[in-house]
Amino acid sequence: ADDGIETGNGLLTQIYLVSDEEHENTQAKMFIIPTYVAKVDGDYDKDDKELTLKGLEDDGAVSVPADSLVLSADDFDNLDSFADGDYVLVTVADDVIETVSKAEVITGDVDGYVADKNVTVDKNRYSYTKGFEGPADAYKLNSECELVMDKYGYVIFADNVEADGSYVYVSDA
Repeated sequence: ADDGIETGNGLLTQIYLVSDEEHENTQAKMFIIPTYVAKVDGDYDKDDKELTLKGLEDDGAVSVPADSLVLSADDFDNLDSFADGDYVLVTVADDVIETVSKAEVITGDVDGYVADKNVTVDKNRYSYTKGFEGPADAYKLNSECELVMDKYGYVIFADNVEADGSYVYVSDA
């Protein structure tokens, strides 16, 4: 049966077998855990023991579905390791950020791209994470950009991208 559940690049998919001893049956439960990207907004506040994140939805990233983007040292023990402007990867459950880690950023020149699939930077091809909503078809060739990677090696966000309208796409000749 199709429950509308989709997995894809960058989505952690976990399947658990749950036994019901009373009814003597076992069911498979599937969990899909997406990763979201945000940016640190200011340095760690040592007095309040908090770190504030900024969503990047205005820049093309998927909005972080959390009630608050302010993290407390009561819940995370690594907040002082982040600096203003760092990209971070977060996971969310029940509208609360559950994990936070620093994202890898790759900087280089754009060699080419396939719209909505991948971008090649410094001769290395990087595929997009599922749900990527960045400038998938707006890269200016030979210009520098920053690719923010998820923990599985997929592009979750692209920054410093220059659009170039000087290319023509030919679908049939």
